Amino acid sequence: MKIRYTLYFLSTVALISALAVVVLLLASGYRFDFKTGTIRGTGIVSVSSTPDGALVYVNGTPQDATNTSIINLDPGTYSMRIEKEGFSPWSMDVKVKAELVTKVDALLIPLYPTLQPLTFTGVTNPTLSPNGQKIVYTVTQGKNAGVWLINLEEGPFNIARKPELIVANDETINYQDATYAWSPTGEEVLISIPTGEETTTYQLANLATNTVVDVKEVETVYSTWDDLALSQNTELLATLSEEVVGEINGLNDLAWSPSGDYILNSNQNDDNTDYFVYTVKRESSQNNQPTPTITIPSDEAIVSIPTSTPHTVQWYPDSRHLVITSNKDDNTQVVEIVEITGTNRTQIFSGLVKDLQSFPNLNGSKIIILTRFNPESEGYNLYSVNLR
Repeated sequence: MKIRYTLYFLSTVALISALAVVVLLLASGYRFDFKTGTIRGTGIVSVSSTPDGALVYVNGTPQDATNTSIINLDPGTYSMRIEKEGFSPWSMDVKVKAELVTKVDALLIPLYPTLQPLTFTGVTNPTLSPNGQKIVYTVTQGKNAGVWLINLEEGPFNIARKPELIVANDETINYQDATYAWSPTGEEVLISIPTGEETTTYQLANLATNTVVDVKEVETVYSTWDDLALSQNTELLATLSEEVVGEINGLNDLAWSPSGDYILNSNQNDDNTDYFVYTVKRESSQNNQPTPTITIPSDEAIVSIPTSTPHTVQWYPDSRHLVITSNKDDNTQVVEIVEITGTNRTQIFSGLVKDLQSFPNLNGSKIIILTRFNPESEGYNLYSVNLR
């Protein structure tokens, strides 16, 4: 009798162990192939999109709406397409590996984005803060003449914030030709006001205290800001090895992504200005300390623009896209968004963009441009190109 109970017990333990192994294999993406009689590893693609509710196609076959997971995919490369009515289609070749979840996050651009005016007073010399949160600009005419600020951070219910007056023209100072420089933290603005052929008056606006003071020693302001910028750069490089830091310092015209995980770099030659994106990886080593590396891009540029074409290239807030603003002709500029892989380059606006002035807002829901729609008007205003 004891032998029978022992056999029952051992059989039960073996069955439970076998089921546990099967469950573990299934959870890891393994499936039984009835054709070959073998167990094969599969992968999963987790698909999301902004906005969601878009239809996913894998190798031309419709699957499900985002956000979703596509399971039991054999390792290999799949052609993935995401479509939503009213938006430009998104496509990419996606590599699937056994036992791994591959994440796909598509940014869908509306085919017909709406335009909304942000200012009505006329705007000159808009200047974006380093953190992309504020724009300072000049109003030159009327009772509103002076230095103004607009906060790109949206209020409740995605309502745009109203512009605020920093300092108004008075009998002694006219800000018509003023230029602006931001502190590295975006908390201060240095206002330079030409007051003669060879003289300039400087004022420092502190946005935290809402004060504007005259500046006599402008070199002291720049010196303080240089120290702040150096401190910020030191923090970005703190976890990187000397070798990686040396590679980064060897880049020209570099711009860190908002996330600090990528670096945008340009290389200009006689024909084109080529843009590359470097990936800064911070992986864990055996002692759980960061092991930073920098992934050098391929020889093929993400974006290549003729050197003779005036243009700007800047980071989109999600750190996975770039915003390109370039001249099509003297009176027409084009604003585009492209992924840092160089794919899905999509036009969002074609028309007049004064001095290539375009700025994405903090969450990427809008691109702010400086434009006008009445050719007879001398004034330009800030408009938002709404992407959501």
